[in-house]
Amino acid sequence: MNPELISSYSSNWLEPSMGNHLFELSSLVGIARTLNRTPVVFIQDWTYKRDLEYTNTSFPGLIDQFLVINSTVPSTIRETVFHDRCCIYQNPKVLLNIEDEHIHLNGTFYQSYKYFKEMRNEQLGWLRKPTEEIPGLPKSDGSTHVTCVHTRRGDFIDVGFQPSDDHFIRKAVSYILERENPKQIRKVVVVFGDDREFMQSILKDTVLSGDDVEKKTTSIHFVSQNSPSDDILYSRSNCDVVLISAPHSTFGWWMGYVSKNYKVYHLDMRVHYVGALIVTKYKQMFVSKTSIVILGCLLGAYLLIINQNGKTFDFEMQMDSRSNTSNGTSNKKYLSSQLASRCRLGNHLFELTSLIGIARSLNRIPVFFIQDASYKKMLVDSNKTIPGAIEKYLIINSSVPKTIRDTVFHERCCIYQNPKVLLNIEDEHIHLTGTLYQSPKYFPGMRDEILSWLRKPTNDFPGLPKSDNLTNIICVHSRRGDFLSVGFQASNDHFIREAVKYIEKKESQKNKINKVVMFGDDANFMKKTFNEAVFSNDTSTQKPTSTHFISRNSPSDDIIYSRYHCDVVLISASQSSFGWWIGYVSKYNKVYNMDMRVDYLGALRGGRMNMKDYYPSHWIPLKFAPDNITIIVGDK
Repeated sequence: MNPELISSYSSNWLEPSMGNHLFELSSLVGIARTLNRTPVVFIQDWTYKRDLEYTNTSFPGLIDQFLVINSTVPSTIRETVFHDRCCIYQNPKVLLNIEDEHIHLNGTFYQSYKYFKEMRNEQLGWLRKPTEEIPGLPKSDGSTHVTCVHTRRGDFIDVGFQPSDDHFIRKAVSYILERENPKQIRKVVVVFGDDREFMQSILKDTVLSGDDVEKKTTSIHFVSQNSPSDDILYSRSNCDVVLISAPHSTFGWWMGYVSKNYKVYHLDMRVHYVGALIVTKYKQMFVSKTSIVILGCLLGAYLLIINQNGKTFDFEMQMDSRSNTSNGTSNKKYLSSQLASRCRLGNHLFELTSLIGIARSLNRIPVFFIQDASYKKMLVDSNKTIPGAIEKYLIINSSVPKTIRDTVFHERCCIYQNPKVLLNIEDEHIHLTGTLYQSPKYFPGMRDEILSWLRKPTNDFPGLPKSDNLTNIICVHSRRGDFLSVGFQASNDHFIREAVKYIEKKESQKNKINKVVMFGDDANFMKKTFNEAVFSNDTSTQKPTSTHFISRNSPSDDIIYSRYHCDVVLISASQSSFGWWIGYVSKYNKVYNMDMRVDYLGALRGGRMNMKDYYPSHWIPLKFAPDNITIIVGDK
């Protein structure tokens, strides 16, 4: 009887990638054993042959586990969909009911140790035996303790993965040396990586592995110039502790996995929240051991998290709760939408929060498809401001599958449509055609929760006044730029000055000084509005008596500033979604806005706006009286 077989596609690159190959081959062996099948490698072209030979230089015993066939995959063997995301484990038992003699999987990478759990000792036996000592590097023995640091720069800088950072490495190495090294023993550090100049710059008096032997008897800092295969073997015999400074590096992962004492530290992948983590289950890539410590360089301070209880951050747990069950079935239902991904932060905040609210009203899970670079940028930019909202989403790094049909909903930017019209749709996944979703009616009663989703301040907002017992802050948002050309109500300096006077009379408090902070896209316009205003980034012009300020901070910082310091907000360009959010998250949610009906422009004129859907009912519209001087309250 012929054995039952299993094979898969491989991640082929122009250059061989040892870490990726080790994951794919090791995982396929583990999957094959789960299914009681024989793992097969098809040498489909020259890259498959090259990669097989390359892996054999380190792990000949791994290659021995495979039936190697020198041909392409026969057309009679059908593809089976499995493991469609690089670093998220899928239980192979979902394949047990397939009776085909040969299963060919369409996945690649297979970057989860769960595919070969409990196999480490056997895998170490697959490693090539050193034919001689690894040249030019210190040996771990009773008198020398070796800390190995893996680095990765190069393409990681370009593709949006976390590259190694020299400042972090120095701090992390100091921590590890203090924590892990036995006393009265020589402590040495060996650095591995793809950028020799960078590696040499990390630690003082570094010796290259190819330098004169005389230097090495007293040196404590080394840089390996050996082959990846030799670096893997060196780690197996000599790395007492490993630091992975670029957490997405698969080669760094394997250096840690095969290391002498299997004691591994790594930069917390959640720092900056980039790369594959957007679609990765953190716990499925990194081994959970009480000895593993995560070092995170966060907001300029070094954060230490000891992973002793298996707990991870909320995004991970959200993802876990949405996973398919082990038999491949799920009763979960999902909701996604087309998004205005090329717009800016205010629009992003509306879309993300509204879709969460809509999903809740339908008892569905909100999904974010990273359809192209603009969607990825939207996700990254929004996460800088409101990471808690991002955690509510199942994030999928692909376009919307063609099997999911479009559902027409919310055809006008700023007019609420009751999501309950979608309740009778029984499809597992609803994908909406709308965009913008600019109505707080999509997220009613959620303001306190939304405020908790905002990131915490990373600084004390230097150059801007603080709201306290002595100071009342009036925040003014302005918008000019594209509003002048597209026919929306642009900010007017005369209106702002008179409206601020009106607000000061209405909102002034005893024993408090009023100070005005302006936000906007046109610094010259803001300076023209209040000549006495000082820029937040020019502290040399500020005085204790200054009362008018112009923020030069990022949009994200402006949102966070409003949360803690804007006692009152004036939105002077009534259709600015960013101005809307400055008001919505402000300290007391006390907001005035330019009456949108003045001049009847933009979305309101085009029938795409219902003011009662767009503005919270307690916000106050302001406009000029016929004399064009007196500010009055418009009709609500």
